[in-house]
Amino acid sequence: FNYPDVHLIKRNQKGEPLGWSGVELPEKWFKAQPAELRGVTINLSHPAKVAYFKLHSTRDYDLTDLRTLAETRKLTLDDVVEIEHVINKENIVRRVATNIRSGRRHKIRMLHEWVTRAAQGSNL
Repeated sequence: FNYPDVHLIKRNQKGEPLGWSGVELPEKWFKAQPAELRGVTINLSHPAKVAYFKLHSTRDYDLTDLRTLAETRKLTLDDVVEIEHVINKENIVRRVATNIRSGRRHKIRMLHEWVTRAAQGSNL
């Protein structure tokens, strides 16, 4: 645990969380995930929410963070499919540049592979 990643979340008039381009994000991503850290219970973000924001980042270490997240086995294949669905909606709404779309698709494919290997107990 190095430092927290903070993201401001916009909500629509119904109070639903919004991601990039105003696309609705799954409410379950915003439920705290209690975890023990040095004898203290802390609230962590849902793994899919973490992965979603990491996939939008261009920082070099975010790809490493995604791989580490996959190794925890907390991120499921269903989560990856759900993230991909949300990002595909964003691509339609925003008309995202081709190079950015293909870069995100590549990252999602890698994440899918890492999560699959972790679920099988294979080394990444």
